[in-house]
Amino acid sequence: MGRNLEQALADLINKTTSTVDKSTNFLVDQAPDVIQQLLTWKLCSVGVSALMLLVVLFLVVLWNVRSIIKFNKDPYRHWAYRNDAEMIIFFIIPMISFVLSLCMFDYILEFLKIWLAPKIYLIEYAANLVSK
Repeated sequence: MGRNLEQALADLINKTTSTVDKSTNFLVDQAPDVIQQLLTWKLCSVGVSALMLLVVLFLVVLWNVRSIIKFNKDPYRHWAYRNDAEMIIFFIIPMISFVLSLCMFDYILEFLKIWLAPKIYLIEYAANLVSK
């Protein structure tokens, strides 16, 4: 009985050692590709975020400038005489649209991560599954 137990333990240790060796070789082989994908992903995520932010800011500024020009065409109206609805539209709506556009970045960046760096996405997905 003791001899069988020792043999089973030796087989288990040998299988574990070979699995660790295979995993180490796999990680060493895949490291350059994973690093390249990580760099591609980071570059694209920053580029898209900056571009989207720039477009949203441009549109909000354009809309506000257009509203100011439209308001100033009427010589009998003054800023002090604007009603509350105009003030809400002029200040709150651009802020809300800006915040909502920031929220959609997450979806766009997740799409780009899956498209451009699928191994990175899979590694993060597996890490999230293990941590739950």
